[in-house]
Amino acid sequence: FLFFLICGYLPTLNALSKDFLFGAATAAYQIEGGYIQDGRTLSIWDEFSRIKGKTANGDTGDMADDDYNRWPETIKLLQSLGVKSYRFSLSWSRLIDVSTGQINQKAVDHYNQIINALIAADIIPFVTMYHWDLPIALSTMVNSTLARDWLDDKSIVPHFVRYADLCFGAFGDRVKNWITFNEPLTFCRVGFLDGVHAPGRCSDRSRCFAGDVSTEPYMCARSLLLAHAYTHALY
Repeated sequence: FLFFLICGYLPTLNALSKDFLFGAATAAYQIEGGYIQDGRTLSIWDEFSRIKGKTANGDTGDMADDDYNRWPETIKLLQSLGVKSYRFSLSWSRLIDVSTGQINQKAVDHYNQIINALIAADIIPFVTMYHWDLPIALSTMVNSTLARDWLDDKSIVPHFVRYADLCFGAFGDRVKNWITFNEPLTFCRVGFLDGVHAPGRCSDRSRCFAGDVSTEPYMCARSLLLAHAYTHALY
């Protein structure tokens, strides 16, 4: 099916401008694994995936594709595909222990290795700061006193801006293409309206431990918009 699609679009692809960037994309929780390796702290998906019935077959991202350890193979695969850009996300909970504010230098070094290797391979890095994996210490899933997921902009937005500041400072000399949030509508909807993604909040108590669909999706959207705006201003 993919072969058919690619072959069917070849004339169109050839007609695209030479500066058009073909690429591939991944997300930290979906590929990295190494969920407690080298000082990574837990995210809401580490907790959510352990709740019975929340994921297919009870699967978790503990191992995933083991990209944390096998990232050089990923870059070779990208080279074999001939892509010129790669969008990947950073793991907030790997880079910072938000409960203490401590920066994880091993994580900084890890992502620096990936970025440097991509550039050496003539692949432009596009970096997503947030692909749904909020540090668990900022979540209602553990009754956090630091923040209430994305439901209180006054507490969560400063945390995100501090995280963004770290990202810009550690990687911004080489990374020139940033994405603050991956699919914000999806995150606020499935996390706070449908309750089928972490943190799993909705009004149906047969499925969700807490939540209010009449307010929380909008509160989430407000926080994300403010976090994006403040991060843009910081940049």
